Amino acid sequence: MSALTICLTKEFIKNVKIPIMEKIKAYLSSLMQNKNVRFWGFQLFLAFLLIFGLIYIALLSLDSWTRHGEFVVVPDLTPKMSEKGGKVEKVLTLSEAQELLEKNHLRYEVIDSAAYDPNLPKYAVVSQTPEPNEKVKKDRKIYLTLNPANYRKITVPNVIQMPLSTAEDNLKSAKFQVGKITYVNNIGKDMVLQMFYKGKEVKPRTLDKDGKKVLYAGDKLLENSKIDIVCGNGFDASNPDATLPNGDTSNTGDGKDNGGIDF
Repeated sequence: MSALTICLTKEFIKNVKIPIMEKIKAYLSSLMQNKNVRFWGFQLFLAFLLIFGLIYIALLSLDSWTRHGEFVVVPDLTPKMSEKGGKVEKVLTLSEAQELLEKNHLRYEVIDSAAYDPNLPKYAVVSQTPEPNEKVKKDRKIYLTLNPANYRKITVPNVIQMPLSTAEDNLKSAKFQVGKITYVNNIGKDMVLQMFYKGKEVKPRTLDKDGKKVLYAGDKLLENSKIDIVCGNGFDASNPDATLPNGDTSNTGDGKDNGGIDF
């Protein structure tokens, strides 16, 4: 392309560009002179400014409300075990745990009681959620499980007319201890006839013959209670020729009915 052609092209573009820019300026000038256009344009500007301001304030408020980037470490409230022997070295009561949580700007809620542990003080913290050393936001609620004040009450299982070995297994499975075993004259050898707790007869849950209707709800004892058992020694008192087993230490009892246990 020759130099003359390039020069003519530039001149043409320049001549065309100038009228277009002048028209745009003239159009904008006429718009600005129109009062309605100026009024609504100003209103539109204010609306955009207001919307932007509201969005900015909302973002700042959300960041403050969620405490973005602000975390605290959950303290360890669970029992501390000694390295030697595995014994409990330190525990926190509920009041001590509450004080520690408040210092860390945390709240708490007791959600449950664990199975009673005689090695821990009553109402000592047994477990927690979230776990120790987790990072949470301030004012987070920590859920605590406590050691109850005592063993919970459990309905005594019905082991009457069961073999002694089976009765012992059932009582232990129900979290009871088997205490003194006494034998009385009865043809059912090693069959459980009665249960006693601290000298009072324990009446278990009893159903009718069909096993549907509850005749007696059953006595309740604290978990880990020691239950004494009375069994038959196999001696048939109705047989005049029967003899007591060798070494028998039968106790025929006093025949009293103490009406169960009321706790």
